[in-house]
Amino acid sequence: MKKFATCMMIAMTGAAAAAGLAQARTDEPIQTLEVTASPSKLDKKKFKTVELGFDIKTAPNSSAAMNQDQPPNATKTVVDFPKNIKIDTQKTPHCKATPEQLANTTTEQAIDLCGKKSIISVPGKSFSHVTADLNPAVADPNAVLPIPVVLTAFNGAKKNTLIFHNRAESVNNTTILNEILKPSKDKKYGTSLITNIPPVLAGGVDEFKVAIKKGTIVSSRCKSTKNQFKITSTFPDLNPPTVTSTAKAPCTQKK
Repeated sequence: MKKFATCMMIAMTGAAAAAGLAQARTDEPIQTLEVTASPSKLDKKKFKTVELGFDIKTAPNSSAAMNQDQPPNATKTVVDFPKNIKIDTQKTPHCKATPEQLANTTTEQAIDLCGKKSIISVPGKSFSHVTADLNPAVADPNAVLPIPVVLTAFNGAKKNTLIFHNRAESVNNTTILNEILKPSKDKKYGTSLITNIPPVLAGGVDEFKVAIKKGTIVSSRCKSTKNQFKITSTFPDLNPPTVTSTAKAPCTQKK
């Protein structure tokens, strides 16, 4: 999140910055990806609209010198979609506002500005969650502040863009993620969703989950039954800073 209205959190940020680079934890992955697609029974060639969900989880970095009980912060993520997936932002009304106009808005204000028809996420299946380490110098998983975040995804104001509106009501904070769709640089995949993540003053995002509503921008076929996705994130405080995870959402070909 960009800002929090507590002095304790701001002080914690300074302590974290002084800690320097930390080795990534080795007992379990820092980042994992889960993907779901419904329906999963699809034609081999013809594309059909689907509900697509992806769940990105980031674990605490237990080997860090500071803030062992919160996840490290990524500055960039790239989600690569399989060639089975087609994303067409012209299939759904675009948000009537720019990302800049949505800054500092509540969820209700953002919906009013964008228009309800531009919402592409499924309520109840889309959210994010932040954990802030309240005792950064000591490993104490009980000394954390959980911050629930309401996530609403909109079809972007411009072609091939999406807007993810993150509202943390408990700390009166809104973070806007401007997502860009481009052809993947990896020839094994079709489309990349690229996100540059704004600085986080305190805490780390431990889960980011979104379900893209069926009938909006995503359609799929089942030419390859494996249906593999990939996420690559950049964590400046980890060594090495790049973390890559893959996940499959297997499909069945209609006969």
